[in-house]
Amino acid sequence: MQRARAGSVGSADVYELFKRKRDENLVTDSEPFAPSKRLERSPVRNQAHGRGEDSGECKGSTIRKGNRGVARIKKGECANDKRDFGYERRDAGVEAHIRKGEGRMEKRKKEEGMGEKIEKLEDELWSLQKRERRNNLVIKGDGTEKIRTNVDCQRFIQAELGVQAHLYKRNWEYKHRYNRCIGWRKRKRNGSCNSGKKNGGNWEEKRLIMSNKQKLKGKRVYIDDDLTKKERKIQGRLIEVAKAERNRGKQERKIQGRLIEVAKAERNRGKQVRVGYHKISVEGKWMRWGVDIGTEENEKND
Repeated sequence: MQRARAGSVGSADVYELFKRKRDENLVTDSEPFAPSKRLERSPVRNQAHGRGEDSGECKGSTIRKGNRGVARIKKGECANDKRDFGYERRDAGVEAHIRKGEGRMEKRKKEEGMGEKIEKLEDELWSLQKRERRNNLVIKGDGTEKIRTNVDCQRFIQAELGVQAHLYKRNWEYKHRYNRCIGWRKRKRNGSCNSGKKNGGNWEEKRLIMSNKQKLKGKRVYIDDDLTKKERKIQGRLIEVAKAERNRGKQERKIQGRLIEVAKAERNRGKQVRVGYHKISVEGKWMRWGVDIGTEENEKND
């Protein structure tokens, strides 16, 4: 029989039994493989307080790492604060820009409203002036300086146009400065006119005068409607355009006449000639006015 040694752990069967009891929570302190009751040894003082070269270096590096981490965190917080402040400034600028734009829009609406009102008033004034001048006539040109009264105007119209006009002193105005005389008629309250004709005798007289003013052709006397300031401005612009077009037509007719003269001269020489608009063909060769012919050099050569 073999004796078990002191302090021996035990055989494998005993260990298996211990494992089974441990799993079933039936292990006692007296059995082998039980947890030891001996306390662990306290750490060395140098190790506990971190003294020594290695421990000091570890502690310093840890502090530095911690400081860097704190600095990194603070830097991130500052960056976030700056970014938030930038967003706030940008938002404030956008809001100010929007408010400024809204103010401009309101001001523009007010100005447009005032402009519309002014245009409406101008149109009403123009319509009123047009109604007042509807039956008026303007006589201007040579010989009108002799017309001083409404009687002189009636005699002039009767002599030149063969129309009997009824112009009274209260409805008569003479403007010597502009060398014109203006006569107009007003209706009576009963609906009749001063001429004694009903249904607009004044308008009928004006129609007869305007239809017979062609008899003044060749004379420097003109009879026109009494236009408003706006209509006179438009009419003046149209007259300027008409003058420019007449001058252009005269110039073109002059050029075309010169080309016809050149064509006649070339035909007399026995050449085949064709004339186009501002150009001429001599023996199949086309020449343009102002480029090949009609210039100062060509005139000197001719």
